[in-house]
Amino acid sequence: MEESKRRYSSIRPPPRRRSLRKHQSNSAHRFCMLLTPRRPLRTRLKRHIGSLIILLSTPGKSARASADTMESHHIKLGEIKMKSAVIIGVGPENGLGGALCKRVAREGYRVYVVGRTEQRLAALSQAIRSAGGEAQEMVADVTQEQDVVSLFDQVMAQGNGADAPDLVVYNVGNNRRIDFREMSMADFDSFMRTGPVGAFLVGREVARRIVPLGRGTLIFTGASASLRGKPGFGHFSAAKAAVRMISQSMAREYGPQGLHVAHVIIDGGIDGERLRTLNPDAASQRGEDGLLDPAAIADAYWHIHTQQRSAWTQELDLRPFKEQF
Repeated sequence: MEESKRRYSSIRPPPRRRSLRKHQSNSAHRFCMLLTPRRPLRTRLKRHIGSLIILLSTPGKSARASADTMESHHIKLGEIKMKSAVIIGVGPENGLGGALCKRVAREGYRVYVVGRTEQRLAALSQAIRSAGGEAQEMVADVTQEQDVVSLFDQVMAQGNGADAPDLVVYNVGNNRRIDFREMSMADFDSFMRTGPVGAFLVGREVARRIVPLGRGTLIFTGASASLRGKPGFGHFSAAKAAVRMISQSMAREYGPQGLHVAHVIIDGGIDGERLRTLNPDAASQRGEDGLLDPAAIADAYWHIHTQQRSAWTQELDLRPFKEQF
């Protein structure tokens, strides 16, 4: 019996060794998964840093050779940066600006939360960080040229741990009815500054700084007033129509250079803090899904940003299913 065991053990096949090719392929797969937007990049780096080293190293090479391999791939651990986005015109947390910031942060982006009210910006940024995202509040009046230039100086700065923004949203605007005969020059000028003036200043900085990178998305928030004027809203329609023309001009000029410029027409009331404060009965008057859900709008903006460039949207209109148009 002992002899039989020895014969059997002598003909047993050697244990299977893991294929180096398969091992490297799996490592490459894990590294690719590292870059998918499932968790904040910092978390994914910690969990998969071993896979990165395996991918770039070859058994039998020295540490110096492995470092050379990393250099030849133009990858250095300290240089891996988060993607970033700039959301301009952020007000209440449950408004459209807040929804956009939260939506983009869920994709692993650092979000620059830009508006004029520091307390609101700080509260929203803290909520995003508490949920595991990355956010930085930035107070700026984008109707002022120096504020816009300074804003882009900061978000484009090297060494801040994030890459140059590849998404910018201009969501600035206000709306109220004003009798045309009673409108002051200050009233009209205020709407023009938050409309085409701010859109021009932001668009110009995007054209100067992001277009040379050959990629990116710039989205302007519009309204039904972008398409038609109504009694009592001549000032608002003039401002919104001008923003629409800026978006079209930029799309035609910079689209071929890799910048996706889009204009989103919001046709209806947004179910956020501002509308509920000004018109508490709006939701009950419109009925279920009679107002636009800010999170649903944010999903549409994200879809525009992620479109393949062979089928880009330049203009999109969003409205509740029961809205008259």
